[in-house]
Amino acid sequence: MTRRLLLIFLTLGMLCAPARAAPQELSQIADYFAAIENLQADFLQIGPKGETARGVFYYRKPGHMRFSYNPPNGQVVIAGDTWLTIQKQQGKEANYYPLKASPLGRFIASRERLDKTDYLSSFDVFEGRAVITLMDKDKPRSGRLELMFSFPQIALLGWRVSDMQQQITQIHLAQVQQPASLPNLLFFVDESETEFD
Repeated sequence: MTRRLLLIFLTLGMLCAPARAAPQELSQIADYFAAIENLQADFLQIGPKGETARGVFYYRKPGHMRFSYNPPNGQVVIAGDTWLTIQKQQGKEANYYPLKASPLGRFIASRERLDKTDYLSSFDVFEGRAVITLMDKDKPRSGRLELMFSFPQIALLGWRVSDMQQQITQIHLAQVQQPASLPNLLFFVDESETEFD
């Protein structure tokens, strides 16, 4: 599970790169995504073998992220200014991974738009849905990220990550909210063995 989470975050790092032109629909989605300051949602994670986990996802610009997994999993994953941390449970000892050593570091610090990345591989609009596919075209086997949005009423629905072994992990979001603010405590790595609300 820990390795899969790292691959998800590393693949999310592909979002940052130089500018390029985009169609009107992609520009509209990029406008929506760029305007997100805070986001909170319930998530369902589906692993390559169909294994599932649920929890709450938090995002605060310019790039603080938190996945709080429901029991019995209890895992907590936090990305901040310097580190990606993974804890088996809230309050337990965390494993730290330097963000600057991975594409995730560039992603969380970036203000680049989805329609201005050289990693843009494809953009498709279906009935009620749009999918943006991002990948490193120089390293196509390194993985792929597909961001899914409702359309034309735009909202982030989730994403799908294909790793180097072509294993797919999906994140589906529900009850998506954009609160005015999120508390700093959510993005603080707590190794005190205590829970917080």
